[in-house]
Amino acid sequence: MLCNSPAFRALEGFTVMEPMFPSSIWWIKTFVEAECTSLKEFNVHCAALSVFEIDKEVLIKFIKAQRENFTLRFSMSNDIKCDSTTEQRLKNLFDERFERCVEVSYPFKKKTVFIIFDKEEHKNLKRYYVFRDD
Repeated sequence: MLCNSPAFRALEGFTVMEPMFPSSIWWIKTFVEAECTSLKEFNVHCAALSVFEIDKEVLIKFIKAQRENFTLRFSMSNDIKCDSTTEQRLKNLFDERFERCVEVSYPFKKKTVFIIFDKEEHKNLKRYYVFRDD
């Protein structure tokens, strides 16, 4: 009921602090089902690797529906390693419809995904993806 309200469909920002119930994947699906197109940003803090188990088509539909300068940001949990398994998950989810960038210039003119690894040995390790709407 809340998700179908005009106020929900007019949200510009939404933040999830993991672990949370419902999960960030559930919220993304809910925004798709509610046909919300007003978001400027969607943030997930303390994200687990399971956040990247989202259905790729749902994620694409979610991002396509948002404003042109929309940002999806994942701040990964401190216990997450950026290893070959993590890189493969990111590749599987993002390589087809996103361009990976070394950095992104401000102000953003495109839909972007930022992934930030905060663990001490990954200090300032970030992944930037820009959505290709083709």
